[in-house]
Amino acid sequence: MKPGKRICILGGTCSGKSTLAIQLGDALGYKVLHMDWIYYIPNNNWVRALPEITGKKHDEFIRQNSWIIDGTYREYLPKRLAAADTVIILRAPKIIRLWRFFIRGRNNGKNRVDKSVGGEFKDFTWAHVWWILFKERHRKKDYIFLKDYPHLKIIILHSFREMESFLESVQTAA
Repeated sequence: MKPGKRICILGGTCSGKSTLAIQLGDALGYKVLHMDWIYYIPNNNWVRALPEITGKKHDEFIRQNSWIIDGTYREYLPKRLAAADTVIILRAPKIIRLWRFFIRGRNNGKNRVDKSVGGEFKDFTWAHVWWILFKERHRKKDYIFLKDYPHLKIIILHSFREMESFLESVQTAA
C-alpha cells in the first residue's frame, strides 16, 4: 500500500518510528519531523519545551504539502490527523521493543537516528521498562479515535520484517 503525502507514524517506545520516518522521507523526498525534536529542548536531557512553542512549530510543519511526522503526543494529534492523509501504526511486539530499549540504554542512545533530541540517553530507568511492559498502550482498541478521521489511509505494520517489506515496496514504487 502506497502512503500519501502527509504521513503520521504512531507506535510505542522503540517501535522504529524515527527510523521508518527517516527512511521513508529519503525514499519519498519528504521532510521529516520527529515530535521529540519540538516537544523537548534539544540536548537538555529531555526537558519539556514550552507547549506554545511546540504547538507553533507543529502547526507550521503540517501546513506543508508533504511531510512525515513520527511520535504521538496526543495534545497535538487532532490537528495533525486532520491534515494527514496516511497513518502508519507500528505494532512491534513488546519484547522486541524492550530489547531495543535495553540496547539504546547500553549504547547511551548513540545509535538513535534522532539522537540530537535529548543529549545522552540518561533516562534509562526501571520505571521506563515498567512503562513499556505494563502502562504503554498500543493495541488496536487504543487507536479507535482514528474512526473520527475517515479520510485517512491506515497502514498497520506488526513487525520489523513487515516494516522492511513496506519500505522496499515504497522505494520500488518511487
